[in-house]
Amino acid sequence: MPETIGKYIKILQKLRTMRKKLVRLAMNISVLVVTVLLLLVVCEVGSRIIFGHSLEFTSTEDTLWEIKPDQKGFTVPNRNLANINKFGMRETVNNIGIYPQQRIVMIGDSFTFGWGVKDNETMASQLAGLIDKQNVDVSNLGVPGYGIFQMIGLYDKKEDMLDAEVVVLTFVEDDMLRQPPELMNEKGLEQKQRLREVARAVLRRSTFAAVMKPMVKRSLGGIFGLSEEKELFWPEFWEKDKERMREFKEVLNSQDKILIIVPYVYKEGQEEFLKKAVDFAEENDIIVVKDIGKRRKDFLSENEGVELRLEEGHPNEVLHFIASEAIYDVLVEYKVFD
Repeated sequence: MPETIGKYIKILQKLRTMRKKLVRLAMNISVLVVTVLLLLVVCEVGSRIIFGHSLEFTSTEDTLWEIKPDQKGFTVPNRNLANINKFGMRETVNNIGIYPQQRIVMIGDSFTFGWGVKDNETMASQLAGLIDKQNVDVSNLGVPGYGIFQMIGLYDKKEDMLDAEVVVLTFVEDDMLRQPPELMNEKGLEQKQRLREVARAVLRRSTFAAVMKPMVKRSLGGIFGLSEEKELFWPEFWEKDKERMREFKEVLNSQDKILIIVPYVYKEGQEEFLKKAVDFAEENDIIVVKDIGKRRKDFLSENEGVELRLEEGHPNEVLHFIASEAIYDVLVEYKVFD
């Protein structure tokens, strides 16, 4: 009997010791969590004081996200701020008409929006400067991260307000991999899609996360990398987007409006993408801007060592000007202003 009692006492002592250790561990973890949270708050506040705030977006059911109206924010920390008007569109500099008789709207992704460049360096602003007519207005309806289904969907929502006669749809090769959630889920890409959505939400809400993004780019590469999807699904997704653009063109034609598509070739190795886009346009009687890539090469051959892209890969103001000139020449060729 005394031996049994002694065993119970030892067990109780061990339990008390274990309990103390667990309590101490829990307290240490709590202190660590609070310290990390406080550190993150300090880093976030400090980042906002130094860099300001990144662009804010609102969630929607149809287009998934849109730019919040009436704000000023950055796309890249310590870079140029973007001014967003009351319609949720980036301001276009160089529009000189007070009562324009002709309106051009540019729809697209971050290339159209002008990621990392000033308001007056976007394609829309530089195109407005080239046109330089009081009766012509150019609007920038580009939204970072958009696929073609979103570009067309946002235009449809703002069509009455825009009242544009010409729609310039600019897209890059990877835009075909930005498809509606139901299609991504159908292809077994829902997990990667959710991770991208979480990462995108964090980067858009936190200035500190946006500051740290370049430093953890390799880690994020597994989330945002598109090489696997490109190899497996690009041809099928391209067919989906061709059908969307074909239907979009028919709707615009029925309203006596003009669609111009711009496959933005901004780097080497995109010849096949350009050929597919040009072939599609010619088969469907759609106006296409097809020589941005050639103009880029010609510029580089005459200006050796000049950079045409920002550190994160987006076009800089010089390449946007080259693209704007190509678009302007097509507008003149088809006598859009007559």
